[in-house]
Amino acid sequence: PESAPVYGCFEMGRDGFSPARLLTKLGIIPVPVSSTSVGTPRQVRRAKTDRLDLDRLGRGLRRWLEGEPQDEWSVVRIPPPEAEAKRQVVRERDSLVRARTRLKNKIRSVLRLDGVEVGRLSRLAGELEAYRTLDGGPIPVERQQQVRRLLEQLQVVEEQIATVEQSLAEMMASPRSAAGRQMKDLLALRGIGPVGSSGTVLEMFIWRDFGSGREVGACAGLAPTPHQSGAASHERGISKRGPRRLRALAIELAWSWVRHQPHSRLTLWWQKRWARGSRRERKIGIVAVARRLLIELWRYLEEGVVPPGALFKDEPLNG
Repeated sequence: PESAPVYGCFEMGRDGFSPARLLTKLGIIPVPVSSTSVGTPRQVRRAKTDRLDLDRLGRGLRRWLEGEPQDEWSVVRIPPPEAEAKRQVVRERDSLVRARTRLKNKIRSVLRLDGVEVGRLSRLAGELEAYRTLDGGPIPVERQQQVRRLLEQLQVVEEQIATVEQSLAEMMASPRSAAGRQMKDLLALRGIGPVGSSGTVLEMFIWRDFGSGREVGACAGLAPTPHQSGAASHERGISKRGPRRLRALAIELAWSWVRHQPHSRLTLWWQKRWARGSRRERKIGIVAVARRLLIELWRYLEEGVVPPGALFKDEPLNG
């Protein structure tokens, strides 16, 4: 009948969520699936054609619509266009920061070829001719020109980083924006700066609806993966199914939290159980802290429950 719903299933790729929005405009319910979650047999060689891929997606879609549990079928949540655009600002900053680090390392490596070691790169352009190689001679002209070109690229990247950070600051200062309010709430806590608050909100909290703390940990890929077979039972680490940048940000926030929130219950738990262990044990413990911290921040934003023992930036540290 004409009233029957029509579903369209496709694997996520370089086109992002634009096919899903096109299907929605045409009256078709989109079902985007993570390409890495579609299971394929690994025991033997198998035929690979577009027709077989289409049949596999169709069978999986029918089972998903009938409510059958499928561990290897991961439907991707479609963010609103506004939330996706704001999320790209954070990702652009991460890419620019990596580019800045690459350029700085490249400049130091090029000068190292002549035995030249430099300190701060901000004054290098005016002092480049004064440096001497390992044998006491001047730096070759070709090498100087190369370094100056790299410095020009570095200056452009730093200007772009400043522009992106200004956009994040304006977004945070907007009183009508839900993302801005959440970023302000996180920024008020000790141990969370502008990068941590904007990245956590825009990547995770602003457009996802979580039903429990377990869903928060699973979304970030920080859920445990136990392995039991007969008498054997051990942990295989975290699932790593969520965005990689989100896990890296959560772990960075966890290190900052245990440093700047010494009286919080989460920090005391980490100090009691992990802080006196080896370097590997501390790293394992900080991942557990990152998972619990994301859950507590989610409850803080959704229900207004402040993490136990946490301090705001306007409170004294010994309060």
